[in-house]
Amino acid sequence: ADAATLVDLAVLRLKTGDVSNPPARILDMVPAQKISGTTAAKFNTAKGLIALNDGARLDGARQAFDLALKTDRSFAPAAFNRAMVQYLDPNFNFTDAGKSGKLAAEFARISEMPQLDISGRNAAKIMVALIHLRNRDSALAKQTRDFLDKVQKSQVQYWQEASLLKAYARYLSGQAPQAARDLRITLGADPFVTDEHVNDPYLYLEPLGWRALLPMCEEMYRTATGTNVKKDATLEAMFYFCRFKAGEQPEQAVAGGKAAC
Repeated sequence: ADAATLVDLAVLRLKTGDVSNPPARILDMVPAQKISGTTAAKFNTAKGLIALNDGARLDGARQAFDLALKTDRSFAPAAFNRAMVQYLDPNFNFTDAGKSGKLAAEFARISEMPQLDISGRNAAKIMVALIHLRNRDSALAKQTRDFLDKVQKSQVQYWQEASLLKAYARYLSGQAPQAARDLRITLGADPFVTDEHVNDPYLYLEPLGWRALLPMCEEMYRTATGTNVKKDATLEAMFYFCRFKAGEQPEQAVAGGKAAC
């Protein structure tokens, strides 16, 4: 196989969890003299993805994505993943308006890169919203909803996730009735819209998964203000739905949800 095919194979093996031939070993098979141009950008991006997958080795991933961008500045997955490394950094201060604003602006820039397909651009928009929400500045609520509206207008991936995040934005702003309305919309959406679309395998998307979004569902369920809100059937249904989407079986989601209350 040629160099580009081997790199693609390594990434696909990584994404599917196929360990019969470890992705790193496949990359070792790529002849060094064949690693140039876009292939070099993909090769280093693949190394960065392996680093993230292998216990979230952020320093190794950061260096790999930097090398990819040094080779090809227009390789959008490397730019996306490089920004994601910063998002994943446990020392990143999301309440610092300057730092979080700069990171959000970077994802906003990436969301307009024509090299990404519509699902990749939607993923970048979701990241903008997640950064704003982790900043917890109510002044950013409208801007957050605007980005989520753009995702939903595309009618493809992350529609339901965007709807949940809009509800969470309302919740942070103290708008409980509007949050409950958004949750009803979330529950009424096709739960398989995101699952049925093919993602760019070169994008690291774990922070957009339901397991990562589950804490928001839990927070709304546990700490919503007012007894009527906390006992609202929509909020309770959304809580169990989030647990199910995060990978729990239905009976586990209900049992675990009751134990968490």
